[in-house]
Amino acid sequence: MDQKTKKNIRFFVISIAVAIIIYTTLAFWTGAPEIVDAVKRITGLQLLGILSLSLAGFLIRFGRWYWYLHHLGHSLPWLNSLRFYFSGLLFVLTPARAGEAVRSIYLRKYDVPYANSLWVMFLEQINDITGMLILSCLIMYLFTNSTLFIVGVSLLVILLALAATHSAAILKFLCGRRVIRAMPWVSNLIMRIELTAEGAAKLFTVKLQLAGLTATVAAFALQGLGFYMLTLFMGLDITPWTAMGIFAFSLSIGSFTFLPGGLGGTEAVMIGLLSLGGATMPDAVAVTILGRATNLWFGVSMGALATLSLGLTHKKAVTPAPSL
Repeated sequence: MDQKTKKNIRFFVISIAVAIIIYTTLAFWTGAPEIVDAVKRITGLQLLGILSLSLAGFLIRFGRWYWYLHHLGHSLPWLNSLRFYFSGLLFVLTPARAGEAVRSIYLRKYDVPYANSLWVMFLEQINDITGMLILSCLIMYLFTNSTLFIVGVSLLVILLALAATHSAAILKFLCGRRVIRAMPWVSNLIMRIELTAEGAAKLFTVKLQLAGLTATVAAFALQGLGFYMLTLFMGLDITPWTAMGIFAFSLSIGSFTFLPGGLGGTEAVMIGLLSLGGATMPDAVAVTILGRATNLWFGVSMGALATLSLGLTHKKAVTPAPSL
């Protein structure tokens, strides 16, 4: 096991421990019996419906990832690709989701250069942040009626889109700056990244990024709809748009903290916004815990199953056949 894998596993274990501490603290703070009573309002069938929407969101994002690789000329078996993609979800609990780069290791078996798979991961994360910001406008406009916020987010979305579609040009521009040339190690690093960007040039098109962003918004909207169903089944008087906005805005804040899985920040914002929306504190905590369970922890669980499946397949492949 290499040092990078050990580091990712260490972050994973620490993140699990932090999550347990956070949720235990919330339970004691608001009253565990009240939270349990709130959770009991959800039936098994309702929970299955919410998980189905969450799974649909992950599958759309898998389709986006697979499509990006296809545009780079990599034709991959879809079943193995599905396992590769979901294995990365196990490592969303690393800072800035850097551990998702584990997919690059699996893709090397199919001659996918590290540079290409890492560029795909970079563009995915840009799309994810942009999509969450777009949906976040719902909650901020509903709560504050702030046109200024909408304009600010729109400008940020445009900047992110330009960063995604003009990455190679931006790197080339930076290489030509006198300040950059004065720092050889920085200049060499940017030049190396620029060379990898040339190999992934097919990704930097407006059409491709618009399609990717549309898929991203659809994926998060489905998961936000699952969050709304959670509030509905628990008896909260919150509109679908408000619930989807709370879900997206909370995830956005969690992403900007760069904490593993947005732990702590996402939960705090989600509880606060649900309370502002009229939920009691026990209900807000219960919805938050279940909302994270059906999204973040559901994804992590699927990532663990995919990783286990890949491990068993590898073990079977390297195990010598018994001699006769």
